[in-house]
Amino acid sequence: TTFRVRRAGFRVVEIPIVFSDREVGGSKMTQGIVAEAIWKVPALRLASLRGRL
Repeated sequence: TTFRVRRAGFRVVEIPIVFSDREVGGSKMTQGIVAEAIWKVPALRLASLRGRL
């Protein structure tokens, strides 16, 4: 993850991209992906505080 890369001392840069609006179909974002994001961020922070990253 970006968090671990930064902790290891590497430099991270952003490369902008342009997204086109979806013309047909629906989002591929599932509830599982959202739940993982909600859980993962605090878990990484806690691991950092405990010195496990």
